[in-house]
Amino acid sequence: MATTDGRKTRIYAIGLSGAPPIRPDIAHMTPEVVAAQSKANREHLIAAGYDYRGMGIHDRGDFDEKFEKIKRELEDFQPDGYFMGFGLRGTAEYSDMFERSVNAGRRIVPHARMGFPPSPDRMAETVERVMSRTGAGQ
Repeated sequence: MATTDGRKTRIYAIGLSGAPPIRPDIAHMTPEVVAAQSKANREHLIAAGYDYRGMGIHDRGDFDEKFEKIKRELEDFQPDGYFMGFGLRGTAEYSDMFERSVNAGRRIVPHARMGFPPSPDRMAETVERVMSRTGAGQ
């Protein structure tokens, strides 16, 4: 997908990548399942013409270490869309990490559309919906 100036639409996504599920209703979402879904989403979006970058977060300690890198990458990459996975948004124990991520995006890339996939396997679908002219990003 291209922007009006002809460059590829830039997407930056963050999400839990190696954390074991901490909620019983998502026990089937093992790190291996999430990694496979993340890879499939990334490949789909790149094939669709997006300039896609992302950051996998293992757990709270990993987030604290990577948060500064996430902010630098948002500043340098200047994505058109910033997406945060359901593991950050949907897990009460990680609410503060989700809030810090949203607020960093609003501050660093206020022009970026934000999206929040309902599950790891729906990242590409969410990106395409939010970044479309008729999608939630308008």
